[in-house]
Amino acid sequence: MAQEGKAAFENEELRFVSRIEDVQALVDLIILSGSLEYVGNCLEYWKRMAALNARYVLFDRVPFTSWPEDKIVVQRIYRNTGGQEYESSVPV
Repeated sequence: MAQEGKAAFENEELRFVSRIEDVQALVDLIILSGSLEYVGNCLEYWKRMAALNARYVLFDRVPFTSWPEDKIVVQRIYRNTGGQEYESSVPV
């Protein structure tokens, strides 16, 4: 996604990176859209993000629960488009 952002929108004021290690400036906004739940150790990943001291963080399409501990669940994907069926599963 960062590659698409670079190609379409990047300029002197707006930058896109795919890895935290690539951040080389002050951060105004971090967008976590449907991705945090797929990171292996999301708590450690989030700590690294928080260390950037961004002014704003946008969590979008991220499932949160009030469970007292972490749990591994499976996301099942079923699609039937144009007569073609598709089935998959992903650990979340």
